[in-house]
Amino acid sequence: MICSWVSHDSNLGIFFREQAHQLSTSFNIYLTSFSPLHLGFRTLLKTKYFFEIKEVLTVEGLILYYVTYPQIWFIPRRFDEIIKGIAVKRFIIFLTTKKIYPNLIHAQSIFDAGFWAHRFYEKNRTPYIITEHNQLSFANKSIVEFKKTQEILRFSKTNCVVSNDKIRQFAANGLFYDFTNVGNSVDSSNFNLIGRQNNDSFNILTVGAYTPIKDQKTILIALKKLDDIKLSINRKIIFTWIGYEGWGEQNEGDVQNLLKSFDFKNIQIRLIKIADRKMISNEMKSSNIFVLSSLSEGMPVSVLESLACGTPVITTNCGGVDELINDLNGKIVPVQDFNSIFLFMEKLINNEIHFDSKLISMGIIEKFGSRVFEEKMRNIYNNSIQ
Repeated sequence: MICSWVSHDSNLGIFFREQAHQLSTSFNIYLTSFSPLHLGFRTLLKTKYFFEIKEVLTVEGLILYYVTYPQIWFIPRRFDEIIKGIAVKRFIIFLTTKKIYPNLIHAQSIFDAGFWAHRFYEKNRTPYIITEHNQLSFANKSIVEFKKTQEILRFSKTNCVVSNDKIRQFAANGLFYDFTNVGNSVDSSNFNLIGRQNNDSFNILTVGAYTPIKDQKTILIALKKLDDIKLSINRKIIFTWIGYEGWGEQNEGDVQNLLKSFDFKNIQIRLIKIADRKMISNEMKSSNIFVLSSLSEGMPVSVLESLACGTPVITTNCGGVDELINDLNGKIVPVQDFNSIFLFMEKLINNEIHFDSKLISMGIIEKFGSRVFEEKMRNIYNNSIQ
């Protein structure tokens, strides 16, 4: 399984690890991440090892290989491709010494994992499949890369997407192929109703790195409107933001300055830089509402996890959520529509609308739980290997 981004010691790409762990009961799965070593004139002369393969063990008990290769900014693109081909060849030799002979490669997104999977295919004809999670954009991509994307999709055994919105994105870029919507999975052993709490306070939760694509400012504007009105009940309101440094960026100062600009008087703010899966699960189980304000998503895992914990969700129409949210578990609003988010939270706080946590959790686990996902992917893997 080649992942566009993954780390063994952080939450980065953790859902790749969780999915691999679910499937490891039926298959021997090895995670792989290819990382460039950026070199210039000076660093090129000082670098001793241009290619490196590192093996680590994740907390789930999976083997993860980090493959590092040189990326020299001043050389032509065709030489860069030769270097990447060498990296693949060396990794194949490395796997052979370990007596590992892949029957199938699962590339998690086209950029960059799909390109690496296709290089494997060119070297030794190992079949591969694609699952697209990311927003498909050819900004800053070349005509050569667009044509290569067409070739990757054409030779893939199965082209999977996590939502129907991804199929529309492919079509908008002139890429018309057969796609299988596999959705995303939720680790139902951790995200469920067990330990769900009822609190005296009204708890609002969001999870996500502080970045423009997540548009957390929209949530804060809605919260400010809530902060300024007198509610019909005397209830403390707590807003918790988890993972604002989840992508590894040091932005606490920016987040603090953003919050200060709103000058909340009545709403208590809790900031958690990074949290492990158990902590996130516990926070979801003690929340009254989960809020997502993204401009664009694949099928947001945080929404799946909140629903599995029985927490209703209000989310912008950012992609994939229309396959998750209905009148029984939340509401979808247009992107940047802070007023609709505010009105929904106000009604929920004032007990004008109600949700059944058991129905919310059961509905999502039946469609996207670990067992369902494992069976779905097992069939795709077996059909692709034949």
